[in-house]
Amino acid sequence: MSEDVSHAETGIGPLTVTWGVNGWVLVDATGRTDQRQVTSRHELADLLAGLGMTRAEAETEARSLWSTRPGDAAAETSRPYQELWRDRSPGVGGRHDPARRGRALRAVSRG
Repeated sequence: MSEDVSHAETGIGPLTVTWGVNGWVLVDATGRTDQRQVTSRHELADLLAGLGMTRAEAETEARSLWSTRPGDAAAETSRPYQELWRDRSPGVGGRHDPARRGRALRAVSRG
């Protein structure tokens, strides 16, 4: 599992990016923080611009920071919609399975 940290000096001050797994990043820019999943340097640039950087600086910094991203940062540790204690996947048998929803609706309408 990865939790590497990258640092940069920017026009808005010192920037710290903590890389997690499954595309998660935590960005701290002089007390302003944001965290989200990013799958490309363009999404990282959007996050940086949202923290106050100009678009041009955000693109430049994102390109540089993306090159420091750990190799396992994109590794998935779970499937989408999956929780530790319950599978909510949209697949067969999961919470969002149309057949399962139909059974629940039939059971309610009979009751």
